Amino acid sequence: MHGRGAERGFGTIEIVVALSVFSFVLVSIIGLLIGSMSAGATAEGFSIASNLARQRAAQLADDISQRGAAGTYPSTVTVGGRRYTYTTAITGTNPFNIRVEVSFQVSVGSACATDAAGNERCTGSIRTYSRVIETRAWRPL
Repeated sequence: MHGRGAERGFGTIEIVVALSVFSFVLVSIIGLLIGSMSAGATAEGFSIASNLARQRAAQLADDISQRGAAGTYPSTVTVGGRRYTYTTAITGTNPFNIRVEVSFQVSVGSACATDAAGNERCTGSIRTYSRVIETRAWRPL
């Protein structure tokens, strides 16, 4: 017979401790992954909103002679499944001050779905972000 000192391998306690440490590390990594995915989606939204605002400001600057001197022109566009809302204001006269704001919403800690009517429904907390572009345009004399 062999004594207790001759046993080889891992005991139950060692395996439980190793699995606990592994589980803790794995949960931490998953949390970081989820956080980075959320930050990436928000950054993508900012990029799209900035590009949409620049595009609308350029359109208005090109069409300023037909648009008039004042007014607000709201509209909505969907890009990549996310809804972006424009708020456009034109003030002043030669030069015309153009302000374009594009806003979008991000659901935090929950999920969003689009219903049959095309409205986005989200549960959890909703954060609204926006990008603003301001420029001037002159009407040819």
